[in-house]
Amino acid sequence: AADLSAAFKAAFKEVTEEDLDAFYDEYRGSAEETADVLRRYEQLKGDMSRVFDWVLCCDEGLDSHRFMGIVDAAIAEGKVSTSKKYKAWRKQASKLPKPVDPLKKRSGQNKASSQALVAVKEERAQKAMAFYDSLEEKYGGSKKRKNKVAQRPPEPTDEEFEAIQNRMFKKAKPASSTFEKQVARMAIAIRQAAGKENSRALSESDEAEEEVKPAKGKKDPSSKKGGAKRNKKAGKA
Repeated sequence: AADLSAAFKAAFKEVTEEDLDAFYDEYRGSAEETADVLRRYEQLKGDMSRVFDWVLCCDEGLDSHRFMGIVDAAIAEGKVSTSKKYKAWRKQASKLPKPVDPLKKRSGQNKASSQALVAVKEERAQKAMAFYDSLEEKYGGSKKRKNKVAQRPPEPTDEEFEAIQNRMFKKAKPASSTFEKQVARMAIAIRQAAGKENSRALSESDEAEEEVKPAKGKKDPSSKKGGAKRNKKAGKA
């Protein structure tokens, strides 16, 4: 790719902005432009809006009256014939104001305008700097800014960084996250629920034992019968 680019540069001249301006000035108003206008006029059957799309270096607002004069002269000489499209366009174009200098040269203007733009930018930058300096003198002390660059503090070494990190971790209090708090609350709730279940189970077992035990002051009838039968057996013996 580099060899191909070098070959093209050697074979063809590099086109600059000055070259384009020179061609613009040379082409406009030339015999070549007149021939191109009439050729496109015939090809496009008098549609001048399309003619402006095909002719080089032209502008419909700037060159309508010039092209109208070219076509009218060719019609008068019999080189081309008129058409309905051209008549309609000519009626509208004749109402446009004529430019003062439609063939004004471009060569040398871009360089001058660029230099003027640079001068304006530099002047604005100087005014801005003067304004900032006045604000600093008024509100920030008497020291002026003269291309001062703020110096960055030196970066700590690995040992210093590790010592700072250790001090930070020692001072920092362990803060439980929201998830840990939720887990702790769930654990407390589970313990409380388990305690309630255990107390309920104990109370139910106590009630069952109370039902099984006989009431105070009453003897078990089965125990009386058993004692009487044992006494009879002992008398017979």
